[in-house]
Amino acid sequence: MRRLSMLALLAAALTAVAATSSQATAPGKNGRIAFRRYFNDDQTWGAVFTMNADGSGVRQVTHPRKGVVDDQPDWAPEGSLIAFSRCAKKPEGPCAIYTVHPDGSGLTRVSKACPSGRIPPCTDDYLASFSPDGKELVFKQFSGNKRNGRGQNIVIADVSTGEQRVAVYGTRSYTQLDAQFSPDGKQLVFTHVVEPSEKSRALFTANVDGTGMRRVTPWSLHAGDNPDWSPDGKWILFRSNDEEESKQSQIYVIHPDGSGLKQLTHFKKGAIVSSSSFSPDGKGIVFATTGVGGNADLFLMRPDGSSMHPITRTKLWESAPDWGSAR
Repeated sequence: MRRLSMLALLAAALTAVAATSSQATAPGKNGRIAFRRYFNDDQTWGAVFTMNADGSGVRQVTHPRKGVVDDQPDWAPEGSLIAFSRCAKKPEGPCAIYTVHPDGSGLTRVSKACPSGRIPPCTDDYLASFSPDGKELVFKQFSGNKRNGRGQNIVIADVSTGEQRVAVYGTRSYTQLDAQFSPDGKQLVFTHVVEPSEKSRALFTANVDGTGMRRVTPWSLHAGDNPDWSPDGKWILFRSNDEEESKQSQIYVIHPDGSGLKQLTHFKKGAIVSSSSFSPDGKGIVFATTGVGGNADLFLMRPDGSSMHPITRTKLWESAPDWGSAR
């Protein structure tokens, strides 16, 4: 009863707050949350699940074999598909992008098939995000081809045909990760990583053709981990100190022009902090932090960082949430 009353109070509070605005969150009525759950402590086996925003109605969507992780789900704007990365962890292998219906049917590979007799045999595709019209996916691709530097680029693919084009190239000096379309489909936000240490990173934006690149966050924040646009495009949600283990990560928002930086969380050193997602109505944020048994659980909070509370309470590691719209 206490948990239900807390959720009821939060719902009432969120209704009264004006919108400040997994993978950009499509604007609309709040639907189910997709997330990844690991089945083992070494995180070599995991699947995509969905649930209601109060933590009820948990459903397993994908069913990978042991040694495979289905990761980083992203809802299509109309809620009919979920995109995700399938990565072989035992033995270690490249990742590929797939889509699936929320009921687990219609599993489809979007990444190109692995050619035979070539080195490398496959591209490594990871962390896909839908365009606002649901017709395209943007993701990180590592080809191993040194022609354009390190070969780690941002690629846009047609969902129905699989045809691909490079939007932003990486070089020997820097790579691009974690791209997301803006709500109007005209821009991308992504993590720009300076090589070779990979610890100098910041959020950048660019037009979908790769022109007009500009830095959004200061280098000192080491921003990254799947940044998310607010549904109205006014804010970008991100995690600080991505891949910077000596410093505590926190959750921030910032305007796309680099102004208005706000720190939403104030976790103590040692806390787990993972990627986050706006709700489709812009009035809530779902994220992962330390939960039961020291593993990650999913939590909700308001856009100002208040009213934080858990929505999963299991001994398994749950993170990489994306909040979908109701169909």
